[in-house]
Amino acid sequence: MTESYDVAEACPADNETIVNIVNADRLYESVIPAEYYKEPFLTLDELETYLSKMDLTFFVCRAKASAVGVGALIVRKDGDGQLGWVFVLPEKQRVGVGSALVSRLEEHARKRGVSRMILETDGGAHWAISFYSKLGYKEYKRTDQPWGDQVWMEKSLLSPHLKTD
Repeated sequence: MTESYDVAEACPADNETIVNIVNADRLYESVIPAEYYKEPFLTLDELETYLSKMDLTFFVCRAKASAVGVGALIVRKDGDGQLGWVFVLPEKQRVGVGSALVSRLEEHARKRGVSRMILETDGGAHWAISFYSKLGYKEYKRTDQPWGDQVWMEKSLLSPHLKTD
């Protein structure tokens, strides 16, 4: 039996849950050298600052009322939507939580009038690149980091059935 997930917009009471889930997944520690890896990855103060200064909406994915994943939509000044902080508890990875989150974030972006989603991930995060590729994201550029590169991916949210002139 497949577990069902409820992905809903986060409220301020979810902020500590968001921080805990982001910091529970330590996969990036294996690709970012220790001198550049920030621990914790996200603090409550940082989250609250981001929420106050950015057009940022977090969503929480729950299974049986327990939070198992989080993700955010950032609506950028250029009109693009950017996926951010998509993290799933390690014991709930590879069972559809991340896909449910990204699908809900894309749905919210469409409602906000966003036609293009972008994201960035570490070039050594092969699992993330593979995951987003399976969801239709394509690499469009790389930027240098001291330890390698950041991979930028994009996806059109326009229906392939719609024609634009």
